[in-house]
Amino acid sequence: MRQRVFTILSAIFLFLTFFAYKGFFQDFFMSLSVYTPLIFACLGLVSALFGLPGYMKAIFVTLHSLSLLLFITIIVLAFGFQQP
Repeated sequence: MRQRVFTILSAIFLFLTFFAYKGFFQDFFMSLSVYTPLIFACLGLVSALFGLPGYMKAIFVTLHSLSLLLFITIIVLAFGFQQP
């Protein structure tokens, strides 16, 4: 029962991460913080690791990992290579 709840939470965080990148609520999520999609992706990855075993777990872990990698790359490119 708990594993099913974690899988559903992982799916919700995945949709929130995608809405934060691109979607109707992009302005709302970016007004909260620039790091909001990163937080959603981390919480989704943790909940995916505790979710139901099988192919659903593999899909959610892969998608959350890719979104984390994408967001970290965006943060490094935006803030990391500025002139001192």
